[in-house]
Amino acid sequence: MSKDIDLFVYYSFPSFRTKPRNAKRLTPLDKFITKMYEMHPFDKVEVWHIEFHKELNTVTRELGFDGTGELIYLAPTQRNFGFWSDTNITLSDYERFYPDTISKTRFNRIFRDALV
Repeated sequence: MSKDIDLFVYYSFPSFRTKPRNAKRLTPLDKFITKMYEMHPFDKVEVWHIEFHKELNTVTRELGFDGTGELIYLAPTQRNFGFWSDTNITLSDYERFYPDTISKTRFNRIFRDALV
């Protein structure tokens, strides 16, 4: 297995406009993220895809999709470093969001196609 594959984790999870799936109650972290949504224009994002770099302990790229599955948010860009990359959320925090793992190939294809 290549080192590159080991450095990154690719997750997909629902937006935090509602209680996270499988969560019994909102934790302080969930409440904080929900409050951040109210302060930023992410109200149309229904599903997030993130690329998390384990060594840097941060999100390096992110994609946001609306309810129809259309890509409506992409970061980083020249003007926007990203929503999730601006947080101090750790990999174990993301794992509490009950994410689905997505493939590196799928994530890269979506990101690349959006830049064309």
